[in-house]
Amino acid sequence: MSADLLGTHFDIHGGGMDLKFPHHENEIAQSCAATGDRFANLWIHNGFVNVDSEKMSKSLGNFFTVREVLPTLRHPEVLRFFFLMSHYRGPINYSLDQLEQADAALRGIYTALRDLPVVPAVESEYTARFHEVMDDDLNTPEAIAVLQRMTREINLAKDTGKERKAAALAAELRGLARVLGVVTLEPEQWFRL
Repeated sequence: MSADLLGTHFDIHGGGMDLKFPHHENEIAQSCAATGDRFANLWIHNGFVNVDSEKMSKSLGNFFTVREVLPTLRHPEVLRFFFLMSHYRGPINYSLDQLEQADAALRGIYTALRDLPVVPAVESEYTARFHEVMDDDLNTPEAIAVLQRMTREINLAKDTGKERKAAALAAELRGLARVLGVVTLEPEQWFRL
């Protein structure tokens, strides 16, 4: 199936931690033997999604689809932010409390961005740190922490009358957040939802 859709060699192959051995090792052996080509450059194995600290599964009846969850959220960014708050290889504990925390964290970022003029982004140590943690096995929880530190600094700059500094940081934050697919709305759009 993958060869039909992606060719005999592609960049990233993913799956759950439970597929590492023997499933993926067998898949590599079979594909390389059949095609004579290297199968995939990167193998990414994600952790399980848990519901209230128990593995999500259809058989346990604690299974939700994205279509079921999205209508309960302010915006799809909340779900994306929720997932980004956990490392992809670690377990994710799905709960309403966790979704509310993601919503509150996004609301805090959007609040900091309110009423600031649009200025060109200037890269700072925040951009360097963001790239460093993303280059470290896609460490999105640390990338989110960078955005939250920036949010605190934006709020401090606004509180002390340093609007140009706040605006420059806001432009930088927006650029970094968009790498993750969050903070894609204008603040006023967020608060109208």
